[in-house]
Amino acid sequence: MKPAAPRFEGFQPAQVDFDASRIGLITPFRKLDIDLGVAPGVTTSQYTIEGDFVFVDLDPVNSNGNATIEFNRQQDADNGPIYLVPGLALTGTFKGFKLNWAVQAGKKMRLIYSTGSRINPASASIATIGAITAAVGVQGPRVQSSGPVLADLPVLTREIGFFYGASFASQAALASGANEQIFAAASNPNGCILWDCDISTSAVAVGTTTISLHAHTGAPAAIGDGNIMHMVGITMSTAVGINTVNGQMIRPRFIGAGKGLWFLNSSGVAEGVGKRRALYTLF
Repeated sequence: MKPAAPRFEGFQPAQVDFDASRIGLITPFRKLDIDLGVAPGVTTSQYTIEGDFVFVDLDPVNSNGNATIEFNRQQDADNGPIYLVPGLALTGTFKGFKLNWAVQAGKKMRLIYSTGSRINPASASIATIGAITAAVGVQGPRVQSSGPVLADLPVLTREIGFFYGASFASQAALASGANEQIFAAASNPNGCILWDCDISTSAVAVGTTTISLHAHTGAPAAIGDGNIMHMVGITMSTAVGINTVNGQMIRPRFIGAGKGLWFLNSSGVAEGVGKRRALYTLF
């Protein structure tokens, strides 16, 4: 009995055929071990290996030296050496390469190469920040007339909580014009991070009560004294009942050296009920 003809599935989109061809060209990782303790020669330094990816092994036993590599198609013309060190990954189609190195007694290098397969090199250095003990900044772009300086750009962070050095809390009602100290200017010789602050207040009588948080060289007496870090206000139009307003600081603030921190009732009406708290770190 004559076997049935294979079923024709129809023409596939060009991308499908292309992907199938590309997958068919993928080769597994292969290794090339080099003894850097022996001087390179014509037969020991030129290779007809083909591929599109070279990775210098990170294993300190197999890769503990350095060399250079030059890629070319027919090995008849140099195209500039590339310095090889452990962890370096090179991507690009090649049909052979040449290695060169100075003799390094007891040193070796292992190259991992392939076509289509890839290795994502691990980060060489990962810093973990625990409790912050000094101001941190990163270098960023500047105008052409000046070089980069620290703290030009913010550090990207993930919200994983924070460590604070001290806390303050009070529920004393502040009279009109009264202030309340969190810490004095003399206690801040190196700067401070104000991590969080909440203010809850109400007016004791008809009128407006405003509670503000000031960073200043001395105790504030007016709304314009020093730098306002946070502020909450309430206006009572009737003396019937007690209304309370609450406000939380949106994000941390850095307070420069030589400034203290105070709450101030800068309005003409005393608080009926007042509650305040702050979390901070003095450097």
